[in-house]
Amino acid sequence: MLLKVSAKKCLFKSLLSLVFVFMMQQSIAQQNFYGITSLGYASNDYDGLSQSQSLDAVSYKLGVGYEYNRSWSFEAGFQSLGEEILSMDELNFENSSIEIDNIYLNALGRAGNRHGELFYRVGIARVDTSESYLASAPLCGGQSSILAVQQDAMLCQTSKSGMAGVVGLGFDFYIHHSTLLRIEAEYMSGENGYSTSATYLGIRLNF
Repeated sequence: MLLKVSAKKCLFKSLLSLVFVFMMQQSIAQQNFYGITSLGYASNDYDGLSQSQSLDAVSYKLGVGYEYNRSWSFEAGFQSLGEEILSMDELNFENSSIEIDNIYLNALGRAGNRHGELFYRVGIARVDTSESYLASAPLCGGQSSILAVQQDAMLCQTSKSGMAGVVGLGFDFYIHHSTLLRIEAEYMSGENGYSTSATYLGIRLNF
């Protein structure tokens, strides 16, 4: 199982690197390169330590894109899907700290008018979830690692990675010839019981 997960990670990272290099080479020659930063809200569902759990939190995206032609673009980047960080004083044996993020690679189909560009996105993402919790046993269970030791408890951490499919719909409004205001909604679903629905407001800058 660990070999399969490692192989998926290596394949995804290699694919993302190749696409990024291609985008950089093409954008330098054709000036079709752009950057994206977005802020929004995500509603996440995932398989937790012992049961399905949910996390609703602020989310953000940082990415780069390449306009292949008037109808298609490709985007890759990092996405924080939310976190709930608890201090040692707030942690107990019934709760946990959680962080969810991913790296993504998407294709965007586009249709433009004088106001902007309507787009839909399809793609893949590697989703990473990390939980920190208190345990009273001598050792952290499963594949968890020990972060700290207290008098009668240990701070443990467990992490999961999985692939997910991405679909979305949005619109880029023209503000300036090189600046667009982006609104979008997207949905992801994948391994480890993970799914999320998110909405974003962001800025796209053409270079």
